[in-house]
Amino acid sequence: MVKTIDRFFAALAVLATMSLIVAIFMVAADIVVRKTLSKSLVGAVDVTELVLVISAFLSIPLVFMRRGHVAVEITTDALPQRVRDALDGVGALLGAALFAVIGWLSFQPARMSISAGDVSQDLAIPLLWYWAPMIAGCLLAALAGFVMAISQFAVAWRGSKT
Repeated sequence: MVKTIDRFFAALAVLATMSLIVAIFMVAADIVVRKTLSKSLVGAVDVTELVLVISAFLSIPLVFMRRGHVAVEITTDALPQRVRDALDGVGALLGAALFAVIGWLSFQPARMSISAGDVSQDLAIPLLWYWAPMIAGCLLAALAGFVMAISQFAVAWRGSKT
């Protein structure tokens, strides 16, 4: 089950990476058009903002699953391994709770934005397409954090890494 979730999050991370590449090309194209034609590329900001949201939020779940986040271990290095494993579980659980709250609290403003028919400035992209990857990424990051917390607590309970 964990491997299946990890594979799904890896696929999302590939999508996030491709989105970042689109952002790079959009910015570069906008610069070229601005320098050569003295005008901005219409929609470049809208598309760049959208793909950056996709890139940022859809990559977070894999980072959680692979324990790729930044951790300062200076204060815990002297502790027994089981205690460190349990603290890793607590950290994963706190991260999961944080992303669950952010995802949950994002529903109301997203609903308001969608109900109002809010769209992006130049291309009139419905803001649903900006909110959806953010909320999905937060909730999937919460899932990843909970999976990792359970895994770390199991490791701490057993007393050895598998």
